[in-house]
Amino acid sequence: MAKIEIRITDNSNTFKGFLKTQSKRALKNVGEAMRGYAVLNAPVRTGDLRRSITVEEHELDVSVGVPEGVLEGDYAKYVELGTRYQDAQYFLTRAAEEHLDTYKILIERELKR
Repeated sequence: MAKIEIRITDNSNTFKGFLKTQSKRALKNVGEAMRGYAVLNAPVRTGDLRRSITVEEHELDVSVGVPEGVLEGDYAKYVELGTRYQDAQYFLTRAAEEHLDTYKILIERELKR
């Protein structure tokens, strides 16, 4: 009689590592794309505001904006949200909301690799 041998290998840790790596790469790509749109949306007087827009990578997310403590940080808030003398320009909000389809494509492309 023939002997049948069945082996079951648990590759879940390898898969989790792969998924985590791909997810981080996808978030980084979305952050960089969003930064690009924010730079295009930002008004230009001296160019300092555009140069101060950054992408910060965290464990589970990515943030795009102007870091606190940067000279233009307070200025960026006033440009984004407006003041009683200046209308809001929403350069960061528009970068996030107007390109959701692009971000979805970037994420899907990275996760299919």
